[in-house]
Amino acid sequence: MKTFLKAIITLFSVIYPFGIVFFREFSLYLLIIMAILWGLRGILEFGFESKNLSEFGKFSFVLCGFFALCAVFSAYGIKYLYPVLINAFLGAVFYFSLKQTPMITKFAMLKEKNLEPKALIYTRNLTKIWIGLFVINGLISAILACFENKIYWGVYCGAISYVFIGILLFGEIIFRKFYIKNA
Repeated sequence: MKTFLKAIITLFSVIYPFGIVFFREFSLYLLIIMAILWGLRGILEFGFESKNLSEFGKFSFVLCGFFALCAVFSAYGIKYLYPVLINAFLGAVFYFSLKQTPMITKFAMLKEKNLEPKALIYTRNLTKIWIGLFVINGLISAILACFENKIYWGVYCGAISYVFIGILLFGEIIFRKFYIKNA
């Protein structure tokens, strides 16, 4: 159920900018659906036997409340801040992971438990690059949300930002395969 819900939230998050900009007459429904989905995600993160709520669970409830507010006050344009919140949250998670085990190091350790010191430095630096991407994406999203014409915001948040994420992701894989192994 949790995996299915993650997939549905991902799908709705990807179509969200286009739905808000190009299908305005349905935006209230989209906001309500997003509030429900994030609320369910928060409930699933909490679990029924656990008394502690993870940071992501708390953030899920924050997003549920955010979308509920957007539905109530949709005329005020706060609905355009969703990508800013997501990038801020991801940037914060990656940033605070630098104090212990960097996020990219955690991902790398899923494949290989004992990383060499050189790999630890590499994954720490790569985590910093991801933080930079989240900051840039969040700033661009915020700036475009201020424009009168929201088409730019919709295209950037719904497509171009994902292209940048893909470039970083696949560019790093190619860099690691061809340059790091030959070094």
